Amino acid sequence: MNKTLIYLSLTLAVFSNLVHAQSHGSNVQPLPAITVVGKRETNALSLPLPADENGKIYQGKKTTLSRIDKLPRIAASQQRQVFSQTPGLVVSEVMNRGIVNLTYRGIGDPHEAQDMLLFQDGIPIQHSLHGYATMYYTTPSQLIKGVEFIRGGSSLLYGPQPGPTVNYILDTPSLKSAAADHGSDPKQIVSRSPLTKSDRGYITEFIFGSYDQISSFNKVTFSGEKSAGFGSFLYEKSDGSRSNGDYEIHGGTAKLQWRPYEDSLLTFGLDIYEAEVGEPGRLTLAEYNANRKLTRTRFDRLKWNRFVGAIQLEQTLSDRAKLFAKAWGGYTSRYSTRERFNAARVSLNNANIDLQEFFTGGLDTRLALNWDAWEENHLLAAGFTAVYTNSPRLQKRSALGRLGTFQGQTRYRFDRETYYGALFAENRFQIGRLAIIPAARLELINNRIHEEVNFDKTTAPLINIDDLDIVSLFGLGLEYELSSEHTFYANVSQGYKPPGFDNLAPTGNALAATELEAGKSLSFEIGARGTPWSWLRYDASLFWINYENQFGSFTVAPGISQFRNSGDAYYRGWEGALELDLSALVDQLSKKGDFSDRLGSLILSANGQLLDAKFHSGPLDGKRPDYAPDYLVKIGPIYNYKDKLKLSFTGQIIGGQFWQDSNLPANGVSTIPAFAVFDFTGEMKIYRDTATLIFGVNNVFDRKYYSRVRSDGIEPADGRTYYAGLRLTF
Repeated sequence: MNKTLIYLSLTLAVFSNLVHAQSHGSNVQPLPAITVVGKRETNALSLPLPADENGKIYQGKKTTLSRIDKLPRIAASQQRQVFSQTPGLVVSEVMNRGIVNLTYRGIGDPHEAQDMLLFQDGIPIQHSLHGYATMYYTTPSQLIKGVEFIRGGSSLLYGPQPGPTVNYILDTPSLKSAAADHGSDPKQIVSRSPLTKSDRGYITEFIFGSYDQISSFNKVTFSGEKSAGFGSFLYEKSDGSRSNGDYEIHGGTAKLQWRPYEDSLLTFGLDIYEAEVGEPGRLTLAEYNANRKLTRTRFDRLKWNRFVGAIQLEQTLSDRAKLFAKAWGGYTSRYSTRERFNAARVSLNNANIDLQEFFTGGLDTRLALNWDAWEENHLLAAGFTAVYTNSPRLQKRSALGRLGTFQGQTRYRFDRETYYGALFAENRFQIGRLAIIPAARLELINNRIHEEVNFDKTTAPLINIDDLDIVSLFGLGLEYELSSEHTFYANVSQGYKPPGFDNLAPTGNALAATELEAGKSLSFEIGARGTPWSWLRYDASLFWINYENQFGSFTVAPGISQFRNSGDAYYRGWEGALELDLSALVDQLSKKGDFSDRLGSLILSANGQLLDAKFHSGPLDGKRPDYAPDYLVKIGPIYNYKDKLKLSFTGQIIGGQFWQDSNLPANGVSTIPAFAVFDFTGEMKIYRDTATLIFGVNNVFDRKYYSRVRSDGIEPADGRTYYAGLRLTF
């Protein structure tokens, strides 16, 4: 059967149910009336974002707020569990816990989440969004309250990349005297909730697991009328399942909120993070089948640092206008040593030592202005962003050994800079139940790269490039409230991918990318979401994305390569999410209606994606893009008994996928086979609110699989692992 017909049938089924609900109102059980101040409590595991918040309009876009605080404690920042309630997001796994590899709807290689935007409380956490958009920092799962996920129009809110935006929301206390809601939609749960009694004071947590895993987390929290905040420290280590597959992480995070005046709120944040991981090497298919725990690289190591501070201001200018401004700056780095091999994979007994540094400062200012016309209230959100990054890169060659002194012969040295600025505006026109949100963004990205030394270049000249891109983006969002239970939404938005440092100036014997244009995307989405009954939530949509001018490396002369635009591809499909609260259903059907109070909440959640993707022009015409599986399903029950006992059994089932756009094999591997992997997690209070037992099993059925392949081979995923620990709250 044609896949498009399947997608259409699924969505039509959703809409037919909506029509049925509207035409048979007597059979529909309405939500009970709720009086709210600032927020509404709900057992839901995921919700759409508020209509607007902090100078950003989410209405007319497909959004998801995954509520991590509703899940059992996630140990060692296991990303598969963090994103278990996030539809369509693929986690491409590595054994260490320091790097995040993500992709969505088949757009781009997931390597270090380069085709997405990632933030922590609205502050960028990639090395450089505009020059080296790689993810070498993992927000500790113990600090995450929720994960915001924005599709389609995210480029109009935040900037480049054709993929979506992920924003980790930290569990930060609110001031006792201040409302937590920064938006204008009281029906939606907000990201930041007031401090509860059990959160006050001091939390210490210790977890032990397979392969000598140790995780220690400590957090001090306070709240008052004028100030509130927390300070935390994290230590994690593990020997890993393969020799030289260990990791060690140290991290500290602090946030302070201060209200100097009733109409002002200042927030200060600081991240200090250091990680070192071993890299045992990727395997050929033959090696993987013979011994998936084989170590090929005994000395390869990777280390990175993050020292970033931020200050944010929320200022009420009038009863109609609010100002939201944030500034951030700091230093991050990436330091690696990699053993060198010849074409026959025989060691050359030396290594390349590579250091990339990033000195970054940024400013983002947004104004939210409510205005009246035509007997309706409308909202204008507008602002600007400015970022500067200086990023020197140096590589040396030395004898094999672990990370240590930066000695050896200099191989190449780059001086790299990025100047970035953007102006943006969105306006929500409200016409009864219909919201129309046009949006525009003007971006200027100037990447400057000066190649000072490169001994690997024998025929190509040294690079001295000054690349300026001026890009205008437009979008339109629509949202119609069919009833208090159902909402229809549609969005069309432009996005783009700017050439990064490695695209413009490859380090090998390559030419500067003088003919490389920015990638361009145009996405369409139409869908519906709602809560027809108190025990059922749904969100379903059809999407179509056209991505032009993708990047690829081409051989332009013997031994000389150059990055050029490689062609266009489409990505189309269906995405849906469903939550069934069995406890609320029993409450509604029973006469007493106290089942949840007596026995707790049991939610069955499921979300999935069907995807059809193909290159339709260029040298890859007819090929399927990499990391674009036909289907992805995430399922599992979540149980919560009055926050005293939380249990989850979640899994993902993912179809086969190619690992490179050419669809050709290398090292015996052409595809990543389909697999299913399940995790069990739990936490149980064993002494009042003071002592909580934490436990879990990852990869319960000990599935032997891999979800990440690169040009040098397969990255095996972990087998079954166990962990248990104790959290004490004082």
